[in-house]
Amino acid sequence: MSFTTVLSDVEEGIKSALEDQVTSVRRFYTDPPETVNEYPALLVWHESGSWQRSTHASANGHGSVMGVHTFVAEVAVARKDLKRDMATLRPITDEVVDVLWKAANANKFGGTVTDLGNMMRQSSTPPVRHEKLAGTWAGDNTIGIRFEIDVTVEREVEVG
Repeated sequence: MSFTTVLSDVEEGIKSALEDQVTSVRRFYTDPPETVNEYPALLVWHESGSWQRSTHASANGHGSVMGVHTFVAEVAVARKDLKRDMATLRPITDEVVDVLWKAANANKFGGTVTDLGNMMRQSSTPPVRHEKLAGTWAGDNTIGIRFEIDVTVEREVEVG
């Protein structure tokens, strides 16, 4: 399985878990659309990551690499009435965090996630973080929440 496939599977796994269980979001994307017709909308993408050789080997003698990657799930509502918009976002925060932890424990992120966070070292950075943000999406003024999700993945490679 290629590195790109592993990352795409995790991205799709995060989106699918959220899509299945976060009922207050109307549209889910992994590819940013040119226009958004329905809000709240949620977009998932791979933000950054790193790979390093692992000490684990499979039964067939192949080695593996471990990667620590950050994925983003950003939910947005069209900004029209700040009080109402914030009231829409508040319960979504709890829903998204709950779903991310449940899905990680059930190994749903494409089946390739070893764990949430960085398993390769002790880290003081929590594996799931969020912040409120204002911006523009597809030409609309929006307010939203950006979730950053750190995962550790492992991929078998044939090292020669």
